[in-house]
Amino acid sequence: NSVYSISTAIEHGQLNRVEPALQRAERNITRCDNIITELLDYTRTHELKLQPLCLDEWLQRILAEQTIPEDITLSVDLVKGVEILLDPERFRRVVVNLVDNACQAMQETSRPDRPEQILRIQSEIVDSQLKISITDTGPGIPPEVMPHIFEPLYSTKSFGVGLGLPIVKSIMEQH
Repeated sequence: NSVYSISTAIEHGQLNRVEPALQRAERNITRCDNIITELLDYTRTHELKLQPLCLDEWLQRILAEQTIPEDITLSVDLVKGVEILLDPERFRRVVVNLVDNACQAMQETSRPDRPEQILRIQSEIVDSQLKISITDTGPGIPPEVMPHIFEPLYSTKSFGVGLGLPIVKSIMEQH
């Protein structure tokens, strides 16, 4: 029935009325596809494919692929030359998820009277261990939400699935 309606609209030159509905349907299909992918990623245990990588170079490449909104300043301070064993694809997921979450948090609370929004990515050696920090100047996580952030399907976002941080936690625990 809807296929008939769309083809009839096209025949009668009414595509401009149908196009928004088609775009909305496409966005929802993409969203559903992302939800299914996240559910599958969360439920499957992936064996890590560890590789020695120069962390600062690898992280710079990952960050260069990210779209950071114009109103957010990216500050990167990395320990140079540190080589580490990690699964580049799985760890990439960690970085991308945390950067996306940080940008979303700052954009949701962005106001003209608020100081500059900054996303900081730092690495340092602490007690013979590599510490990577991804921090932002967003509002932070409310205390009542904090105990739930790693619970699967828990989300404070209207568009979120609630698997981003549980997947990050799982990948970090595997590493």
